[in-house]
Amino acid sequence: AHPTQTELHEVAAGSGVCLSGGARLVYEPGVVSILPKEEPHRVEAGPEGLCLLAKFIPALL
Repeated sequence: AHPTQTELHEVAAGSGVCLSGGARLVYEPGVVSILPKEEPHRVEAGPEGLCLLAKFIPALL
């Protein structure tokens, strides 16, 4: 969890899952998710790996 940043994930390649707020979101190319600040989350890559772009708003210091 990030106390002051909203986090945005954009999946570019591979697969995996994001566990957040009791939900399980399947990550595959094209998936975009928004994780609110203070929301505990965990990302697990699939067997072939996972490539995602993570954006933090505001930026991490």
